[in-house]
Amino acid sequence: MNLGISSASDMPAVMGDMQTPYDLLRLLRSKTQEYGFAYFTVLKLPAVGEAKIGALSELSNWPAELTRTYDERKVGSSSPILKRLSQSAMCFQYTLDELPHLETGKRPSVVDLFRKFDMVRWAYFPVHCPSYGTGAIGYSGQRDELDMQEMGELQLVSTGIFDQLAKLRGTRDEEKPRLTERERECLRWTAEGKTSFEIGKIIGISEHTVNYYLNTASGKLKSTNRVQAVAVALRSGLLG
Repeated sequence: MNLGISSASDMPAVMGDMQTPYDLLRLLRSKTQEYGFAYFTVLKLPAVGEAKIGALSELSNWPAELTRTYDERKVGSSSPILKRLSQSAMCFQYTLDELPHLETGKRPSVVDLFRKFDMVRWAYFPVHCPSYGTGAIGYSGQRDELDMQEMGELQLVSTGIFDQLAKLRGTRDEEKPRLTERERECLRWTAEGKTSFEIGKIIGISEHTVNYYLNTASGKLKSTNRVQAVAVALRSGLLG
């Protein structure tokens, strides 16, 4: 698969090869590495309220531990980055040392959390599609400051990826909750009567992480507990 995008004229041909979200993941991984980053996340920004990365992320390679801890500490509720993304259409970059101050007591824990995964430099690119809404694609890792050409290229790539994701999701799919594969997997085993401890043993993650996935799935499905979440997911055909 040709993943080269160097100008706007390359975009239609490359995006035409992106037939599934997995294809977009491959493209994101390739571009993330090409520009010297390690992580990416595609966010779909809500009009109001939601501030959990686990619920906002459409595509991401953030470690599960990072996403879980970020949401458990409720970092998003006071994040100046999410606030800026919701208010501006301009791309920007920053380092951890430049991270705008959060609520008292939160910034050190956030810095330590990101530094643990070598997420030292960040670049965010706001994106918008009329049929899909507003979002942003963020890249992070250890590298020097991006120059203007690199920022322009990544804005082009990010816009194309978000537009193609909107096409793949479709307007009908937008009405359905979007569960990650891990969330679906945990719900499937819950439907089989397995406990969180048993599910963790089966799929090779901790009981705590299983509970995290079940909680995020329940939130997306507007359910008050895992039993209700399983019922909603089965009724909606989300578990395959």
